[in-house]
Amino acid sequence: MQNELDTFLMTDQPATCPKCGARTDFQEVSKDEAIGVIQIHQCFDKKCQYKFEVIEF
Repeated sequence: MQNELDTFLMTDQPATCPKCGARTDFQEVSKDEAIGVIQIHQCFDKKCQYKFEVIEF
């Protein structure tokens, strides 16, 4: 099954919504030595609610 969420790389800055720029809430879904950290983020803005994946390499 192909990933349904857009994927972005993690930076040293807190993640913000790539669509509207608002802060996001996130849940860490994986922390594996081979894969790295994977987080699912969702925009706090009630009108946007964009959901995306952030990965660390």
